[in-house]
Amino acid sequence: MKRQTFLYYLGAAAGASAFHLPSLGKSKDKEAQDVIEWVTMRDGIKLKAHAWFPGGPGPWPVVLQRFYQAGQFPFGRDRFLSAGYATVHAEIRDADGKIGTRFTRDDLDGYDTVEWIAKQSWCNRQVAMYGKSAGGITAFAAATAQPPHLKAIVPMNNGETWRWGYRANGAVTLAMAANSRAIPDIREVPWDTDRNAYKFLPLCGLDLHVRGEENPLWNQIVENNEWNAFYAAKRLKVENIRVPTFIIGGWWDYYACSAFRYWSKIKQMNPLKDIRVLVGATNHISQLPSDDRYYHGGCEDAAGEAIRWLDYLLKGQQNGVGDEPPIRVFTMGSNQWKHYSNWPPSAQETRFYLRNAKKDRFGRLDTTPPGNEPASEYDYDPNNPVPTLGGNHSIWFHHKLVPVGSFDHSAHEQRSDVLAFSTAILPEDTEVTGSVAVNFWAASDAKDTDWTAILLDSGPDGKPYNVTMGILRARYRKGIFNAPELLKPDAVEQYSLELMPTSYTFKKGHRIRLYISSSNFPLWDRNPNTGGKIHLERNTRVAHQTVYHDSSHPSHLVLPIIST
Repeated sequence: MKRQTFLYYLGAAAGASAFHLPSLGKSKDKEAQDVIEWVTMRDGIKLKAHAWFPGGPGPWPVVLQRFYQAGQFPFGRDRFLSAGYATVHAEIRDADGKIGTRFTRDDLDGYDTVEWIAKQSWCNRQVAMYGKSAGGITAFAAATAQPPHLKAIVPMNNGETWRWGYRANGAVTLAMAANSRAIPDIREVPWDTDRNAYKFLPLCGLDLHVRGEENPLWNQIVENNEWNAFYAAKRLKVENIRVPTFIIGGWWDYYACSAFRYWSKIKQMNPLKDIRVLVGATNHISQLPSDDRYYHGGCEDAAGEAIRWLDYLLKGQQNGVGDEPPIRVFTMGSNQWKHYSNWPPSAQETRFYLRNAKKDRFGRLDTTPPGNEPASEYDYDPNNPVPTLGGNHSIWFHHKLVPVGSFDHSAHEQRSDVLAFSTAILPEDTEVTGSVAVNFWAASDAKDTDWTAILLDSGPDGKPYNVTMGILRARYRKGIFNAPELLKPDAVEQYSLELMPTSYTFKKGHRIRLYISSSNFPLWDRNPNTGGKIHLERNTRVAHQTVYHDSSHPSHLVLPIIST
């Protein structure tokens, strides 16, 4: 059938359209054509959408995705069509952030789009939403508005803009936040080869320096350096969701922490509804990182899992989904999929104390608390930050400066600004599943600084590979939703540094290792250590850092150990 273009209008409250596709009777087939449509939101804004239809008679249940551009990355489209679902892929407003309102109206726009779809003759009045990254945000947002015909959502790989998103415990998620905003494309020279290119100061001027024009969203990200109305407007009010929800994430993405936090909130408000979460050993677009040494088999079939779940919910198929526990995660290292009824699963919260009597950079992790031991010290120079060598973040493509996944971090141990603590050789496999944190006491001679931590697996060859990581900007040590408070230089402060959750088996004969430092660049922006407004700062200073681990300051790593 010839490609067609239709224009539709909605009333003030997502009312009826002025034109419908021809009615699809039970005996009439329709091709899986690409139909371009325009849907008018309640405030008059017209948003573009593409629609595709499965073979066979309609009407059909519809899977809606709302993304930056209509038709851009219609994840799983052909799979949904083959399974008997019509698919609609609609754009969002302010996709490039040039207006500065992105993600602020996706609840209402999502509501209007869902209800418009439900009025079409080719829809059987059942609409589900599915999407990765920004598409996951828009699915969550629409569900919070509770459109009557939205029956289920499958949001994937998205997080909280303030906690794990544009920011991470106060720090700017630099490479990700700058991409397509302050800089055109981090896959291009020099952004994929020259770490120094990210050092431009002041940070708020990076867009003007590179692109010759300001990007409002970039400036909003770097200027809004504490919890305020900007981040509150983008907060997903998931406590308002009342439909079955299937959250999909990946350990090597940035948002596994948010997946479980959202699951908990939604389940609390909907104890009798089907609320699920699945986390594989995957990146931001549900792919395995290139080196799958410790996570072979951990790639979830996101579209297949969504279809199976939707078949159960919307078509009433008894396919076994209803008998499965709500949480499914992949345990790396042992390379096993596991089901749990709750999160975090039952585990032994084990403290591994930082120990070092030698006053050098290499200490040990021990379950025995420390006695009278000297502190560990180093200098953090923002002009020579610790380079990102791998990690859990949302840059999914191959990138030389910000690689995703697990990589050899031996080079970090040659630096004078990284403290390394290791267990003895493990006598048996040790599974860690759940939340990971470092609780420690430290002092800095600066008014503000950063603290970073990386959990690593060191094999028999001695090479340490990253498992998970985290950062805490010192001025937010009393909570990221509280007003920031500068340090008193050289005063000892207590910190709790949250790492991203994981599920990982450290094998017999390996060691668990922990790095503590003050930078991980350019994954996160550098703290200039001056105590000023970081986005305006043009100068930096070296900070002298002291980490305490004695009987009065029993700094420790907390790991949730699963009994085997």
